[in-house]
Amino acid sequence: MLEFSLKLFLLSIIFSCLWTAGASQKLNKVVVSPDELNQAGYWLKVPHDECNAQLYKAIGSNARLSYTFVGSGLTLRCLHCLECAKIQVTIDEEKPVTIDLSESPSGDQINSAGCPQDIPTLVMTDLEHGRHTVKISRLNPELGLTWKVLGLEYLTCERPSPTTPWSWLGGLPETHVFWKSIAHEVSLYTGFVLLGYVGTIIFIRLSA
Repeated sequence: MLEFSLKLFLLSIIFSCLWTAGASQKLNKVVVSPDELNQAGYWLKVPHDECNAQLYKAIGSNARLSYTFVGSGLTLRCLHCLECAKIQVTIDEEKPVTIDLSESPSGDQINSAGCPQDIPTLVMTDLEHGRHTVKISRLNPELGLTWKVLGLEYLTCERPSPTTPWSWLGGLPETHVFWKSIAHEVSLYTGFVLLGYVGTIIFIRLSA
């Protein structure tokens, strides 16, 4: 009886670890610089002493940016200044969003440069996790207003490594053979699949 209870207990621990590892996901921020974005038109890398940053400045009327990522959130970082242009941001061909870079993101007029590392231009955290494409263009480029970009960031889920659930057990193989052996043990001794801490309760009851 004690050997039977110990086997139930060990099986419950294994299933509990697998359940936790499969359910947990880590949310990571990925930083994308302008030279990693898909650039159309001409872009010039320029230093910005006031912000202590290297920015990319749009030159010409056809300067545009686009990027495809897999994630659930997006942050765009552009310079905000009195001489800055309006831009249009489109995600997955949805209705475009117009942003006036001569204002702060809150809509207030700014008196000096709004550094992109301090003031995000656009923050979206409610995207469905999956593949998304963002497109950014300058409105009324003939006006010659400034458009400078620091880059963008996106949030993505890092799924657990396939070997992670077994690392504490000394690297048991994650193969169908192992799963078959687990199922065989369960069918021999219990006939039920035990999850979480159910095995702990059974162990205590059978050992009493």
